[in-house]
Amino acid sequence: MAHRELEDLQEDHRLLRARQDQLEEQAIELMEVAEPLAAEVARLDTERAEHQARLADVEAVIAVAWSEIDAQIAVEDAGRKVAASTVDEGTLRDYESLRLRHGGTGAARLNGARCEGCHLQIPPAELDAIKRSPEGTTVFCPQCGRILVR
Repeated sequence: MAHRELEDLQEDHRLLRARQDQLEEQAIELMEVAEPLAAEVARLDTERAEHQARLADVEAVIAVAWSEIDAQIAVEDAGRKVAASTVDEGTLRDYESLRLRHGGTGAARLNGARCEGCHLQIPPAELDAIKRSPEGTTVFCPQCGRILVR
């Protein structure tokens, strides 16, 4: 091997060694950065697992609540059907129409001189006519039109 070739090989070796040192330093720097990040990732993974467990608990509570609500709705619907079967068809039609028009409330309690549906006072003459109407007669609020329950 010629002296020049040996010098070239030694220079290549020196350059490769310098590059290796540089890469090792970069690797150490990256490990120093990665170590706390790995710890943070582990902490966040644990936190996420805790949140997912809490979410599952809340979702289970919500599912139970919805089941209870659905069961209560079924009970109320059955009771409503029984009650509706005792009401004549014309009054029931009026009630359903009023219920749709007034956001789900087709009837309201008469509390003194006030309709609990619209919360307005019924004028004395109209209130007197309502009170004199025979029991079982369907009476309506002159203000909002809801069926009044006496």
